[in-house]
Amino acid sequence: MSRASTTTVLLDFDGTITVRDADFVIADAVLPPARANGYVPLAEAYERLEIGAAAYFERFLELVPLCPEEFAREAVRVPLRPGLDRLLAALGQPEFELRVLSEGLDVYIEPALRAAGLGHLPYSCNRAIWDGVGYTVAPAADGVPCARCLNCKGAHVQRARDAGRRVVMVGNGASDLCGARRADLVFARDGLVDHCRREGIAHTPFDRFDEIVRALRLSAPPAT
Repeated sequence: MSRASTTTVLLDFDGTITVRDADFVIADAVLPPARANGYVPLAEAYERLEIGAAAYFERFLELVPLCPEEFAREAVRVPLRPGLDRLLAALGQPEFELRVLSEGLDVYIEPALRAAGLGHLPYSCNRAIWDGVGYTVAPAADGVPCARCLNCKGAHVQRARDAGRRVVMVGNGASDLCGARRADLVFARDGLVDHCRREGIAHTPFDRFDEIVRALRLSAPPAT
């Protein structure tokens, strides 16, 4: 198989598939007024690349101490970005391979995908392992940690490229930066645009998924 014959699209979950990061939406729904927005300094430090995913989620889970069933109950209410159905339909064509790729946690990603009828999508995300009292956060089963990431998207990109695939990264923030550095084509929004500009990474800003659909049709290499 030549590299041009297959395009792997790695689609971020939090803030890309969803309108806002699911962990933010859940925190806003359950935190009492005295602790409202307590996750914001953590999220800002993560986006500034000052802390990694492990530190972020360790502190987040202390701030939002829900059991898995409570996370699942809140996750089904997380709104998805309009136009996702059209993007997924386009990526269902034979020339594309789609994977949902996240630095987020399975306790909310899995129920959110199932509730949206998307449980069939292949996905990779970190694991929040519950012992009845608290959580241990572990990398995805197929994940490779790096200095900042638990489920480094750069490793996933490289794995696909080593298999001869053209790789497209779609994301919105710091968790997508390692993937953007290695991908052949990057679609970026929100904080990822700033990171790409800062590092000189070629990227295409997007607001709506329809823009990605059109761009992928125009950029698709001929099968060989």
